[in-house]
Amino acid sequence: MLARFNNKPMRAMFAYNAGPGRMITWNKESGELPDDILLETLHLAEPKQYAKNIIQAALAYGKIHYDVAEADMLNFLVLGKPIPDKAVPAPEPAATAEAVIVPPASETPASASGDSAKIQSGNVP
Repeated sequence: MLARFNNKPMRAMFAYNAGPGRMITWNKESGELPDDILLETLHLAEPKQYAKNIIQAALAYGKIHYDVAEADMLNFLVLGKPIPDKAVPAPEPAATAEAVIVPPASETPASASGDSAKIQSGNVP
C-alpha cells in the first residue's frame, strides 16, 4: 500500500482499512490536501478512527522503545519523511535480588536446642 500511495503512510493506512478503491477516490476528491487534514475530512468513521489509533500507538511506541521524537514520528506518518537515525539506547540491566544469607547449622546459637535448633539451621524434616 505504501508504494501504491506514493510512500505516504497515512494514505496507506486509509487504503488498508477502507480499501484501495476508496483511497483512490479520496485522492481524486482531496487533491493536494495534507494527510492530517484529509484524515479529518473522511466521511467514514472506521478508517478515521483506525488511523488515529495507529498514530497514537506509533507515537508512544516510537518514544518508549526508540526515543523517536513525536515531531519526527508525525513527519513520517503525515509527510512520509524518513525518521532520523538515532542510536537505540542499550537496555537497562535487570535488577538483581539481594542474596539472603542463612548461617550454616554449625553457627546456630548455643542456647538453641532441640526443635528450635533444627528450625534455625533449616534441617526441619
